[in-house]
Amino acid sequence: MHRLVPVLALVSGLAACGPEDTDDLCDREVPLTYQSWGQGFVHTHCNGCHSSIIAEGQRRGAPLGVDFDTYGGVLQWVERIEDRTIIAGQEERAQMPPGGGPTAEELQMLHEWIQCSVYPDKQEWGGPE
Repeated sequence: MHRLVPVLALVSGLAACGPEDTDDLCDREVPLTYQSWGQGFVHTHCNGCHSSIIAEGQRRGAPLGVDFDTYGGVLQWVERIEDRTIIAGQEERAQMPPGGGPTAEELQMLHEWIQCSVYPDKQEWGGPE
């Protein structure tokens, strides 16, 4: 539990960012993309349960169809991914992955990737925000 508290404290400021705040957040010289960062993060921290090749009994509670093994799956479920991983000091919210794993720095990068790449891609491809 001691590891969770610093992560909650660090990430609490991140969840407050909205579209108007992305200019400062998205100033990385080489932006985080699915190919350069997101795919590895999702493979490492999500696909053990959220993959279309994982059978229902082996998904450790992950609903069937909530799969992130393609970028299309990430785009479809981005709000759920963000809600379940970007903890804003609200311990009652589910934290994914349930066993922990991502560092505070990785969670910060996840937030940056979602805000600066995934949401813009989803909007560009015509999906709801």
